[in-house]
Amino acid sequence: MRRREGSDRGSKETGMATEVRVRKSNRGRKPKPQGPRGASVCMRCEIAYRDWLRDFAKAEGTTPSKIVDAALADLARQRGFTTPPKR
Repeated sequence: MRRREGSDRGSKETGMATEVRVRKSNRGRKPKPQGPRGASVCMRCEIAYRDWLRDFAKAEGTTPSKIVDAALADLARQRGFTTPPKR
């Protein structure tokens, strides 16, 4: 889309008038993801606990989510519960 204005930002002189290019915006809706969507599990905790979990995960070279996954899988195995499915 082009419009004529007196501004020199992003403009090009074309004789007597100035031609300004107007950038189109990407304000359309986001495309819906293909395939199955994942579920989210959240837990409430104190800030100190969250920080402790982050520090532990960092020391282990992994993420807090993977720490929780491993801990739950170990607990389930110790108590004779079925092995969890792959995430």
